[in-house]
Amino acid sequence: FFARSHAGVLDEATRKLMNTPRCQLADDVSMQSFKRKRFNALYGWSKNRLRYNINNLPTNSYNMQDSSKVHQALATAFKDWSFVADIKFEQSSSDDEADVNVAFYSRDHGDGNPFDGPGAVLAHSFYPDDGRLHFDDDESWSTNNYGINLRQVATHEIGHIIGLGHTRVKDAVMYPYYQYSADFKLQSDDIRG
Repeated sequence: FFARSHAGVLDEATRKLMNTPRCQLADDVSMQSFKRKRFNALYGWSKNRLRYNINNLPTNSYNMQDSSKVHQALATAFKDWSFVADIKFEQSSSDDEADVNVAFYSRDHGDGNPFDGPGAVLAHSFYPDDGRLHFDDDESWSTNNYGINLRQVATHEIGHIIGLGHTRVKDAVMYPYYQYSADFKLQSDDIRG
């Protein structure tokens, strides 16, 4: 869908994209979706103040052995969306109070979307009002370009949490394939979503 050859041939660009780590959320490939300009907001929350809880920490990280780095990366990802969307996030100290539950899991973890180990599927989340945000614990998470950048993947997944689908715009945060950016920020396509 995103890079297939228009000639129907499996070309090098398609092969490369198929081997790129990505979000596990399925892309909307119905004919109706092609008529839209963008894969924008699909659902929304009934409130604009959400609480999130970090249930556990990654066991495999490149430079985040200190839990404060994990908390900071996730807090920054939530703030990225708060700055541009009519929604505010605050951290909660318990699952019971949280609208969004963040967790790191390996393989099958009971939600019907098992992870695959390092390298392909990085994370998944669910549209409103579900509130689950799961990261593949087998990935090597980081705060820079070594391993997989937690903030950047979290920002993408939080886009789904607030109701956004994937976009075909390659530089956008909501593009389904992971691409590290040293100058990471939400793009105009993300903000318009």
